[in-house]
Amino acid sequence: MSDVTQFTRTTASTEAGFLNRKWKMILFFFYKRAFESKLESILSAAAGHEGNSLPPGDHHYQLLSAEAESLCKEFANRWGLDIELLKARIAGLSKLERLSVPPQGMNHARLACFGMVAIPVLCFLLGAVAGLIHLGFHLVGGR
Repeated sequence: MSDVTQFTRTTASTEAGFLNRKWKMILFFFYKRAFESKLESILSAAAGHEGNSLPPGDHHYQLLSAEAESLCKEFANRWGLDIELLKARIAGLSKLERLSVPPQGMNHARLACFGMVAIPVLCFLLGAVAGLIHLGFHLVGGR
């Protein structure tokens, strides 16, 4: 008799485990749909701002990126997912992160210093080459 009751207990526990897994999958499906919907609205807002020629690094992009980051962290923590893998699977997040960072300007001081040194050096080298060509012409027999 104890074998029969033990068998039914394990069956009941496996059925409960199966139902628990099914319930969790159903919940995950609905949470995933809500997450995707919220993320889609954020990404479409970013695309709209980009379509209106809003420059990269603008405050709007930074707010949208922070909200998307918050949503991803919340979803990953809720379901025990790797946040980096989650971000890698969502293509629009990398573009939103690039748009939220202001572009780096060119260092004009370094370029000016390089030009101030390079131009005289190039002129000197060009003169030296011209002088050597002129000397070679006279050595070979030119007038």
